[in-house]
Amino acid sequence: MIPLADLCGGALGSRYGLHTAIWVGAIGASLSIAPLLFSPMHTVRRVEDAEALVHRLNEQFLGPSAG
Repeated sequence: MIPLADLCGGALGSRYGLHTAIWVGAIGASLSIAPLLFSPMHTVRRVEDAEALVHRLNEQFLGPSAG
């Protein structure tokens, strides 16, 4: 993803200027934590919690035989 981001950043910088490209990058980096904030991952405190979460998600998306 880094080479793709470099390419996009270079294109933004060439087209709209360095200042705008830096702001777009900063906003994008700030928003990158959003998937973690809205996932059940923030409730994991112990290994057992993570195992239970993975088991629940496997059953939900792969069916009861995935366990």
